[in-house]
Amino acid sequence: MSLPLLLTFAIYLSAHVSHSDMAHFKELVYTSPSEAMMEYERLVKRIDENESEGAIAIHRLALIAAYRANRLEDIPKITQAMTDAKFDELNGEIKANALLALGGIYIYNEQLDQTLWHYECAKRLDPSPENAIKLNVNTVIVYIKQKKFSEALALLDSIDESKIGSRGKG
Repeated sequence: MSLPLLLTFAIYLSAHVSHSDMAHFKELVYTSPSEAMMEYERLVKRIDENESEGAIAIHRLALIAAYRANRLEDIPKITQAMTDAKFDELNGEIKANALLALGGIYIYNEQLDQTLWHYECAKRLDPSPENAIKLNVNTVIVYIKQKKFSEALALLDSIDESKIGSRGKG
């Protein structure tokens, strides 16, 4: 292999976000969100523009980290980056997960109508049973916050409890 080709390959490797980078970032999101936000700034510079799915995953995790680190001022920038990352080219499941994360931010800000709108969009993008359960459980939480107890109870009754993970049951 020629020296210029080796250098090009080395530059590609140093600029690419690897699976281990993503695993480390995800761990930081849940264990040290402030540090995760610093890591996000490093990772976002290395995102391959043609890798929309990976870019959205990084931005979605950054939304969670921003929320957990109480860096709400970063959320509009991250949301814009998600839009810029060829969001329209992604499949429904990935889009639905991104909208679910955004809905969580709106819950935190007590923008409950926005939360429900994002959840409805996510349901249309990914109508799978797994996604429906996740979104229904989260929608119940919104209804309770809105003091719409009859709607919350009706939706809760419609959920198949055997398919809810331990986190959802809590």
